[in-house]
Amino acid sequence: MTVSAACCIALRSKSTAPVESKTMFTELKKRLPSREFHDRIYAGEMFCFRQLPEMQAIIAASQSHAEACLAPLHPTRAHNDLSRAALIDTFGAYRRKYHKNEDIQSLWSDFFAAIGFDLGNIARDRTLARVQVPFEQSPNHNSDLVTAPLAFHRDTWGSNVYAQVNWWAPIYPITAERTMQMFPDLWDRPLKNTSGAFDLLDVVEAQQKSGRRQKTPDDHIPHLAEDSIQSSPQPVIIEPGDIIAFSGAHAHGSVPNSTDTTRLSLETRTVAIDDIHAGRGAPNLDGHAKWMAPGWFTRMSDGVALNDVMGLPKFIENDRAAIGVKRHQNWKLQSALSEIEALKAQLNEKEGTIAELRKEIAILEQKQWLVEGCGDDNWNL
Repeated sequence: MTVSAACCIALRSKSTAPVESKTMFTELKKRLPSREFHDRIYAGEMFCFRQLPEMQAIIAASQSHAEACLAPLHPTRAHNDLSRAALIDTFGAYRRKYHKNEDIQSLWSDFFAAIGFDLGNIARDRTLARVQVPFEQSPNHNSDLVTAPLAFHRDTWGSNVYAQVNWWAPIYPITAERTMQMFPDLWDRPLKNTSGAFDLLDVVEAQQKSGRRQKTPDDHIPHLAEDSIQSSPQPVIIEPGDIIAFSGAHAHGSVPNSTDTTRLSLETRTVAIDDIHAGRGAPNLDGHAKWMAPGWFTRMSDGVALNDVMGLPKFIENDRAAIGVKRHQNWKLQSALSEIEALKAQLNEKEGTIAELRKEIAILEQKQWLVEGCGDDNWNL
């Protein structure tokens, strides 16, 4: 049985009381070396960065963007004044403009530099703006992707990128009834899911042909295929200006919005390029996706697509993904060996030059000795 976003309520009702975010996330008060940060993420740890100035700047810019798009309505209350169709059109335009807002996108470089990441080794996908209106305002919530809650899922079921790190932050204040939720107790538990039947390329082609709104949320991501699961979902409760980071292999989804306020949030995803090269990442417990999607990410230092950095197609068939990465690793090795040979040649050339210089120095020293040995006093015979 497919468990949709609405079924997150059933999952929650079977669990114990939600645990506060404070006990779910490790707060980082200082920089971690990138290697340690990613290794701990791949082991299932989740981090929270609180009120970094660079993140506050992203939130301030995001609020200004939302309020300009929704004016004269406030973004969190606009659902009270708009029809269903107008709501979808208005928030759809807001999301599209947000994705293309270069000022907001550029602020991410400041944030990742502030936490100590090498932008030449980090690739990021676009920043997505999420909107979730009150649940009763969205009776046909599965019919559009603009205001729909996201179903329970692991990102890796669809992306097949196990070095992926997810970043999520609220743009306006949230509550336990108006947020996203994590399922950390499912980190090491395999789950039946539809990733094996999910065809990412088919979804992309359908979007291009008929438009994104023609698909439902369940068409766009693989989802749970179990009748029920025992879990302790934990709602994310953080402030605007805070941001969380977790592995794309963590199970998560939306909490259906039971408040009278629309939730606006943002998210992005990153990968460490050297981890893609080395094959490092979170364990794959239950992912069977046909495709890997390195083309979603671009290197932050220069905007080059990750697949171009790796010399691979934008989408890679699963049975070719490991071969492609291995081929790239071999290419990197051959490139390194070629560089070593070139350096050796340069060194030999310099050694030859040094040998010639030594000969010239020896001749000059002999001439100096002759001059000094044949001074004026030596002529007094």
